[in-house]
Amino acid sequence: MKRFTILALLLIQLIIAFEMSMVMPLAPVISNEFNIAVGSISLLNLGFATSGLLSPVFGYLADKYSIKRIIRLSLCFFAAGCIIVFQFGLPGYIIGRFILGMGYFNLSTIIMSYTRMIVPRNRLGFVSGLYKISF
Repeated sequence: MKRFTILALLLIQLIIAFEMSMVMPLAPVISNEFNIAVGSISLLNLGFATSGLLSPVFGYLADKYSIKRIIRLSLCFFAAGCIIVFQFGLPGYIIGRFILGMGYFNLSTIIMSYTRMIVPRNRLGFVSGLYKISF
């Protein structure tokens, strides 16, 4: 069961890293789609970046309630953000990226904390290396 969990977490890491690495190269296309000046492209990810400020709140909630629940909640945020980004034009894109960012930042940090709980200490380095490969 632990191997399946680690594989699932590796897949999650791969998906969130892939999403992040795909958005920046597409920024000129996205800005063109929304008729945003080239000099304002960086503003497209402002909501995504600011959502990282909520990570300590989710870390606190993970400590208080359950790290598994917060991983599930973060996956829901990530999925919802991915859907919203494509639905409602520029406002939807900005809001969707904010929600997506909440999932991304929480997953990218909480996954490692959860791994620490389920992997024996003498295997952490190896599993950590697998996360870097999936990233």
